[in-house]
Amino acid sequence: MKNWKTLLLGIAMIANTSFAAPQVVDKVAAVVNNGVVLESDVDGLMQSVKLNAGQAGQQLPDDATLRHQILERLIMDQIVLQMGQKMGVKISDDQLDQAIANIAKQNNMTMDQMRSRLAYDGINYSTYRNQIRKEMLISEVRNNEVRRRITVLPQEVETLAK
Repeated sequence: MKNWKTLLLGIAMIANTSFAAPQVVDKVAAVVNNGVVLESDVDGLMQSVKLNAGQAGQQLPDDATLRHQILERLIMDQIVLQMGQKMGVKISDDQLDQAIANIAKQNNMTMDQMRSRLAYDGINYSTYRNQIRKEMLISEVRNNEVRRRITVLPQEVETLAK
């Protein structure tokens, strides 16, 4: 009798889940090597760009063009982030905290005011931190690439020293 109850409960649970409608959580906008750019990433950046442009009084292209430009940027960012991962580039929490404190200072805000402003603009602080970390990683990778490609010959040093 106990086995029948367990079996019926199992069948009821399976039957219940088999009729559940699939729910789309997010869609893939682009595949970049072993990573992806999600539609939510595109939508989030598009919202941010529109907000910033509106506050600065800047004109933006039509939504289709803007979406294409944002997708291209996110693809390039994904490539650079993957390069950074291969190079072992990391941004510490202390570096990130210092950068965010500098951003707040440049905008004449305290950290509490900055958090409030982000919340007012509909931006989660954790999401903001992750975005700043990504931007710092991208900047570091680009700087490393520039440094790697610059070579100063001893003759150039001697010429400049004269």
